[in-house]
Amino acid sequence: MSDKYRSWKEKAEKHDRLHDPTVPRTHWKEDLSCKECYPLLVTNRKFIRFWKWYRRTVPEAKDMGYTSKTEETFTEILALIKEEPSNDRDYKLRGKIGKLLGCIRYDNVPKLKEKEIRKKLLDRIVISDGFEKSSKEIRHTVDEIIVESCSEAESEISIESEEEFDVEDDWYEVMMARVTEHEKFHTKGWTESKEDLSCRRCFPVRKGTEENEEFMEFFKWYRKLTKAESFSGLTAKLFDEIQQVNFSEVMNRTEENAQKI
Repeated sequence: MSDKYRSWKEKAEKHDRLHDPTVPRTHWKEDLSCKECYPLLVTNRKFIRFWKWYRRTVPEAKDMGYTSKTEETFTEILALIKEEPSNDRDYKLRGKIGKLLGCIRYDNVPKLKEKEIRKKLLDRIVISDGFEKSSKEIRHTVDEIIVESCSEAESEISIESEEEFDVEDDWYEVMMARVTEHEKFHTKGWTESKEDLSCRRCFPVRKGTEENEEFMEFFKWYRKLTKAESFSGLTAKLFDEIQQVNFSEVMNRTEENAQKI
């Protein structure tokens, strides 16, 4: 992405100088990310949702760094998604998404590669029904997928496996007993103790986790549902791994992604 970023940045800087009335327009070059050439007059709800998501996913994008061409290309991508899957459609999608990224201005080089952004965008389009759904509605959809996928996986497990992995109704009491026993590992120097995956000393929370809006939204919802007190670094890590699941494949009920969840 860094090579394309440098090309976009150089093109934008050259183009912006041409708006200076003292500079002769002898070699005018079009720049689809220029707000003066392509002012954004109206934004629809889908595009606003896309832009909020994109700024979270690619924080290097400038605040309000889009133009009418950005929205136009975004709309074209949504139209392409609705077409019958084919090599020709996929080729056009790659081109359109590349064009979309070029219609946006950035403060710094994006950390994600173009291929990674493309995958994340396509997954988001699928899970959000073309950005028709709000972030809250998407969380509910993800919850339903996880529950349904897990239920189907569990139905295929043998009786022996069910007995081995059965979770009793007193899971909370069992968990708290493990937490209490594990605490003695830290306070009394016990050399043998059951692992506690919720322990922040064993699994410290990484710097910047609380700035992860999607994870914090999830934990806010989970705390309200279960009255959970805190999370560990492992909680955030597992959440990130779930986020990496290709939900466009999950929607197609693939066994591999069901296992990931």
